[in-house]
Amino acid sequence: MSGLPRALLFVLPVATFAFGWAIFEEMRPIYNGIGPYDYDPAYIYLFNGLNILKFATPGHVDHPGTPLQVLSGLIILAKWSTMHLFGFTNLGLTQSVLNNPEDYIAPVCFVLLLLNSLAVWFLGHRLFAATKSLLLALVSQTTPFLFEILAPRLVYLSPEALLFGVTTLLLAVLVPEIFRTSNQDRSNGTNSAILAGMLCGVGLAVKITFLPVLSLLLVLRPARRFRYAVIALVIGLEVSLIPIFPAIAETLVWLLRAATQNGTGEVGFVDLGRVPQNLAILWSAFPLAFVSVFALALAFVCLAPGGKLSLTQRPQLPYRTVSAVFLLAIIGQTAMVLKHFGIHYFIPTLPVALVGLSYLLWVVADCNRFRPIGRMLPALGLAVLIGHGSFLAVTNLEKFRAWRQASNLEHADISYELAKHPNAIVIGTYRVWTQGFATMFGLIWTRNAHKETAQEILSDVFYYNKWRKKFADPVTGNWVEPSYINSLIATDKPVLLLAPKNLDRSDFSLELLLETERQNIFRVNRILQ
Repeated sequence: MSGLPRALLFVLPVATFAFGWAIFEEMRPIYNGIGPYDYDPAYIYLFNGLNILKFATPGHVDHPGTPLQVLSGLIILAKWSTMHLFGFTNLGLTQSVLNNPEDYIAPVCFVLLLLNSLAVWFLGHRLFAATKSLLLALVSQTTPFLFEILAPRLVYLSPEALLFGVTTLLLAVLVPEIFRTSNQDRSNGTNSAILAGMLCGVGLAVKITFLPVLSLLLVLRPARRFRYAVIALVIGLEVSLIPIFPAIAETLVWLLRAATQNGTGEVGFVDLGRVPQNLAILWSAFPLAFVSVFALALAFVCLAPGGKLSLTQRPQLPYRTVSAVFLLAIIGQTAMVLKHFGIHYFIPTLPVALVGLSYLLWVVADCNRFRPIGRMLPALGLAVLIGHGSFLAVTNLEKFRAWRQASNLEHADISYELAKHPNAIVIGTYRVWTQGFATMFGLIWTRNAHKETAQEILSDVFYYNKWRKKFADPVTGNWVEPSYINSLIATDKPVLLLAPKNLDRSDFSLELLLETERQNIFRVNRILQ
């Protein structure tokens, strides 16, 4: 690789990091969240990373997320050790994290963004080495800029940040398989198969939504290498799940329930009545991914009947095989998202769609039938993608800045009103945005592993479970009878309710103290039993 292409392959990864960190600066503080980027699930993964450091079983084992918890724990330990070594803190590990969670979320997010940026670079590097086309390599690196939801998710502490990196690294490992021509040899074939399998095992442990991406292993030839990859997948999955082995039955029960219920909680694969609406939402969020699907389907049906095209370099894998593998991953991901709908569940296959698009451009550009237009398509495609991505980046950052400004104003009003009642007991519920309740929410998912420290920082607060319509002590996790809170009110102890706008307040007798755009503060006159 000459010096100029090598340098150019760093441009988009560096831009990915710079843009992602600019977004993160508007996200923080995470406890005072904007859009869907608040303490759920960021604080859950942070505090369960602390669980792992204390050799306590994580409380969040659903889908299951263990590698992200392990990574969070390692970064927590590195930051605290550094601060302790140089005298920046004399607090113990747990005290330091629970008193300053935002200071620990930032380095975790930094590492996630760095890993994703490096994965984008590595993908471009591998694709250039396989195809000798700088344009195609750059096309594959544009993914972070092409979808409004993606850039924030590359830095926000959630499974999707790690899933994107794992998928991109997996594609980078498999690029020589996908783009290999008949005159290229297969070096380190066994090693690449094992590495691909290990990455799949880790990805599956990060989140079950990675499952459709496993179909990429079907490009491995011969069958012996595929078997090696499957064995490595099982080993990688088992190693990744070691921290949750004591609670593995909970994970299996959750997965069984997810498999047998649709997104509404009813028994069945999918709620057919919502499919058209949800497909429209997916199309609106990821149009380029579905354009790739249509193009790959067209290639499968029309482009290479019988696998015969006049090419300068003939691929070792038939066009239909590669197209089918890409289609299987993307369509499988679509089906999984439609079953339990959430547009961020689609993220694992976004880099798959862009590599699929690069593959089609590679085939068409090398096809005698489509010259000279085919030779121009990679350059035209890259220009369109960069133009579209640049526009989305600017508008996305502007949107985050507007969100942050509104959120800060609301938080100032909430803090001012709460400061008027310094001795009050505050009842909070899901989706209220203060540091105390963000910490409380994260601790609820830790199996009381940090109970002693939590007692020091969470005094005079209660959690109202709006689904069960019950009150809980966030420190002990025990349910608290409404009569206990009423007895406090009877002694003239001020009790406040901080609640989102959509909370069903039929269980309370309330007096409105403050109304903001997203949440209100009430004085509780009585809990209705």
